[in-house]
Amino acid sequence: LPLNAEMEPTYRMVPKDTEKFRAGVVRETVERILKLGVDGRLYNARDAPRLACTLSSLITKKLKDLNMTRYKIVCNIVIGQNMNQALIVVSQCIWNTQTDTYLHCTYKTTDMMVVACVHAVY
Repeated sequence: LPLNAEMEPTYRMVPKDTEKFRAGVVRETVERILKLGVDGRLYNARDAPRLACTLSSLITKKLKDLNMTRYKIVCNIVIGQNMNQALIVVSQCIWNTQTDTYLHCTYKTTDMMVVACVHAVY
């Protein structure tokens, strides 16, 4: 295409069937990344922010490879020391209930717990 060529906008309001959010595949991907990133580590409050950023970036990058082209992927990671305590994570959004969705995964080791919440907004 020439540099000054313009493309017509599509104004698609719903994803194609091949581009829909696939929760099962996304959950497997997130759980695999959490397991690889956390197994064998001990909780360290100084390292937790860096680990959270790394896990979030990795999850976002891998989910972009799943051909959900028009989805905005937002990944939040909460890391805490596992001392058999309760943890409640809450989020609120205004979105289209027919196209937007989320999922969360929790991964625990004897010393650490990680909660990943992935929002997919079309």
